Amino acid sequence: MAASTISPSGLSHRLELHKLWLEEKVEGVRFHSERGCWNDLRIEKADLRAAILTGSSFLEADLAQSSLNLADLCYCDFRRALLTSVDFMGARLENTVFMSSFLNSAVFADTTISATDLSYSSMKQAMLQSARWHKCLFNSVDLTQSCAQQSQWSECNLTSANLSEANFSRSTLSFCRLYSVEAEHVNFIGAKLQNCDLSRSQLSQAKFNSADLTQSQLNGAQLVSANFREATLFGTELYGANLENARFENAKLRGADLRAANLKNARELTSDQLASALTDQRTILPSGIPGPYVKRSGAERPATR
Repeated sequence: MAASTISPSGLSHRLELHKLWLEEKVEGVRFHSERGCWNDLRIEKADLRAAILTGSSFLEADLAQSSLNLADLCYCDFRRALLTSVDFMGARLENTVFMSSFLNSAVFADTTISATDLSYSSMKQAMLQSARWHKCLFNSVDLTQSCAQQSQWSECNLTSANLSEANFSRSTLSFCRLYSVEAEHVNFIGAKLQNCDLSRSQLSQAKFNSADLTQSQLNGAQLVSANFREATLFGTELYGANLENARFENAKLRGADLRAANLKNARELTSDQLASALTDQRTILPSGIPGPYVKRSGAERPATR
């Protein structure tokens, strides 16, 4: 059914019938528009809970503040759509396209999303708690101040995304690409980022307290004043990273690659910690002198206090 062929009154009638269906009224009819065309639709605050919209097109539609939770949105196309504060919780989202859409404050909490493309979209302050993302694309997505606590991410691509001030505490990210992300003040406290690539990223003042970064790559990353207290960095690649003023109290650094890294004024490092990591003559040690680190040389102490 094409959006251009239905009158506003006809659409309102179908939405009213869907509302009655949600209320389990006998006269109610579920909203069903499989492979429908709703391009340029303007219908804010619509209640489309549990609607069947599989394969439908919503190019440049305005569905701001609508409810699409529990709806079937597999293979839907929402490119350049206005979806501010839309509730997608529990929706079926597989092979869905959101490229260049506006999803600020949208809700994906407790939802499973797979093979979905959100590249170039704005998702500021989006609610992603306990969501499960698999093989999704987030290239250049703006996730500033988004809430993603206890979420799961596997094989996702977040290259050049903006994660500044986002909260990923206690989340799990595995085999994800976060190359060249902008992520100052990001919160990864208690998170697992295993076999992830965060190389060339801006991560100043990032919180990695108690995080597990085993086998991840942060080569060339800016990690000034980042917090790695109690973090696990087994085999983590930090080649050429800037770790000035970073904190490492009780961090596990066995096999961590700190060659050519800048550790000037890094705090709370012990001789045993540095000796268990890989350093070379290009490593700037906490004391400000170049490496490689010699155990109990005192170079683990910051240049200034």
